Amino acid sequence: MPYLNKQGNKQDRVLAFCVDFMLDILIAMIGDERGCKMSEQTPLPAGQPDEEQEILRLMRPALDHLHPAAGRDDAMRYVVIHNNDTAPYEYVVQLLESFFLVSEELADHIAWTAHTKGAAVVAVRPSEEATMLVQVAQGRAKYDGFPLIFTLEPVAA
Repeated sequence: MPYLNKQGNKQDRVLAFCVDFMLDILIAMIGDERGCKMSEQTPLPAGQPDEEQEILRLMRPALDHLHPAAGRDDAMRYVVIHNNDTAPYEYVVQLLESFFLVSEELADHIAWTAHTKGAAVVAVRPSEEATMLVQVAQGRAKYDGFPLIFTLEPVAA
C-alpha cells in the first residue's frame, strides 16, 4: 500500500519505497498476533527494480529477527544514534524523519545532539520494534555508503 508519493529523484523514490515497506511490515505485525517472518526460502516480490531488490535484501535480517508473539520481549529499549563525521548532516536528518517518523525539527534536534554530544536518543520502543528499526536504518545507511551506528540500550525500570 503506498503511503508516500513516489515522485522526484531516485533517492526520494527509494526512500519512499523503504518507508512504505516498513509501514506495511508494522501494520502486518499489529494485525497479526503471530508476527511475521521471512526466511531465505521466502521469495522477494517479483518485478521490483534492482534498487528495491537490494533494499529488500538488506532489510531481510530485520525481518528474520521477528518471531511469534509468544516469545516476544516486551522490554522497552532506547534507540541511540552515535555521531558520525562522514555522513552529511542533512542525510542524517532525512534518515531520522523517514525511518523513525519524527518531524523535521525533532530530527534536526536529534542529529545536532548526536553531533555535539556524541550520541542522542532517537526513540523509545519495544525491544523487537527497536531492533527492527535499527537494522533497517543501518541497512539503508550502508546501502547509501554511510557507516551510521545505532545502538539499543535498556530503559531503566
